[in-house]
Amino acid sequence: MTITTIRPLGPAYDRVSDDTEESIVGADYHQEAISTLSHGLRLCGLHRGLPWCVGNQLQMILPRHDARRPLILMPDILVHPTFGQNPQIDTLPLLTAGPPTLVMEVASRTTARRRDLGTKREIYAHLGIAEYLVFDPSQRFVSEVVAAWQLDDLGDYQPWQAAADERWHSSLGVSFQPDEWYLRVYAQDGQLLPTYWEAQQHRRLAEAAQRE
Repeated sequence: MTITTIRPLGPAYDRVSDDTEESIVGADYHQEAISTLSHGLRLCGLHRGLPWCVGNQLQMILPRHDARRPLILMPDILVHPTFGQNPQIDTLPLLTAGPPTLVMEVASRTTARRRDLGTKREIYAHLGIAEYLVFDPSQRFVSEVVAAWQLDDLGDYQPWQAAADERWHSSLGVSFQPDEWYLRVYAQDGQLLPTYWEAQQHRRLAEAAQRE
């Protein structure tokens, strides 16, 4: 496995504060939207037998130029294609693991404009995170439901647009489409992946059918 070399953040980011549990918490729809993405992406990785680490507000440890004081960011969703899914993992050290391929944020009042669309976007591009997507179902904090970017060959973010099927297609082989308050996940074959609650309902119906 080739690990992308991570360049420490320069002095301009010395004053960027760490994410904390208090700073990233959002309304109920915010947490449900994150859970829907997390569940769908984990299913996709499992079905394809891929060693994905799908982080749900997982601590990402970023190096600053002062090595004694790393920056801790907790994106709502991240997908690292080779780090593996382990329930005991509580941090992703980028210096040793390399950057995730995809980072997603569900916009909230406290983070959208200053952090998600500003500082974090700059940092994610600096780190070489290939794809960054912000989802705002309310359109209260972002002018569009989905604002997304992909890195170009020069390491700069360029707009990532929806395809003709109105989905955002990721290099990971999954795609995303807004559905009211959720951003739904589609597998590589185009299958819509269930939410956690849909999967539980399907399981209960199957168990009931077996008992009949």
